[in-house]
Amino acid sequence: MTRKGFTGFSLGVSVIAAALSPTARAQETRPAESGGLEEIVVTAQKRSENLQDVPISMVALGPLALERRGVVSLGDINNATVPGVNLAPYPGSSDFFFPTFRGITTNTAFISAPNPIAVHVDGVYWSQLVGLNNPAAELERIEILKGPQGVLAGRNATGGVINIYTARPVLDEFRFKQELGAAERGQYLSRTSVNVPVGETFAAKFAYLWLTRDDEGVSNSAPQGPDFGQRDVSAWRVDLRWMPSDTDLTVDYSYDRSDATGYDTPPQCRFPSPAVTAVQPLGDPRIDTFIAGCSTKKLDKLYYPFRIPENDNVVEGHTLNIEVGRD
Repeated sequence: MTRKGFTGFSLGVSVIAAALSPTARAQETRPAESGGLEEIVVTAQKRSENLQDVPISMVALGPLALERRGVVSLGDINNATVPGVNLAPYPGSSDFFFPTFRGITTNTAFISAPNPIAVHVDGVYWSQLVGLNNPAAELERIEILKGPQGVLAGRNATGGVINIYTARPVLDEFRFKQELGAAERGQYLSRTSVNVPVGETFAAKFAYLWLTRDDEGVSNSAPQGPDFGQRDVSAWRVDLRWMPSDTDLTVDYSYDRSDATGYDTPPQCRFPSPAVTAVQPLGDPRIDTFIAGCSTKKLDKLYYPFRIPENDNVVEGHTLNIEVGRD
């Protein structure tokens, strides 16, 4: 698997009942009948369409692409996957994004300030930047639409739109999937998904994700100093779907929670600032060691005996979607 540019290996185990059903993967990437480009079904215009037929500058990552790339959060696609899009983390909190589409971004982190990039999770508008990098237990698709998209997404879509879709329950099929992964720098992943049908019109799905990381390639040489880049994530999700027979009604309810804790990696000191050199005469040996560790070369060890606030972001919510009419 790939996690922030580091490669390792992954092991996946799947047991899917009725896996050969032609409707089992309706939203996944599949070859077009013409034998040319693959077909990706998107809902960027509030209806299911082939990506090739949508007259919008956009990029869509389906379930197969997300699994191959090891994507569990928006931060995993911040590697030039989408031209013109940058998801820069806020200084001091890697779970806090400043999204930029074609140079358009927000200039503040205040809750009351509008964000010119609209983010939707299962059709529900996400008004805050905090927690955008918190992983989801199981993703179905990510659509990135370059703006402006005010007609479809409202006034806060000058730069563009990010649509995140989670995997929904499947009727009439029992599914169990277990994925295990490991990568460099102490990265381990475990993802479990269980789909249970109840009768012909109701299904429930449970998904759980556990992710851990030791560092981002830079360690702290200070005794008892914070662990740079260390991160622990636990996310789980419960989905219920009811599709009464002889109607065009679909009712989806979900509850999800994601808890991410860890420390960021501070920027490397190239030249000591005047504020640091001003207190050097006080005789604190930590200041002398810190100044001696400043370098214009990229280092894999930093001396940082100072306290760093621990990131602790919890995202949870209930979603109820009622749809009339089926494709």
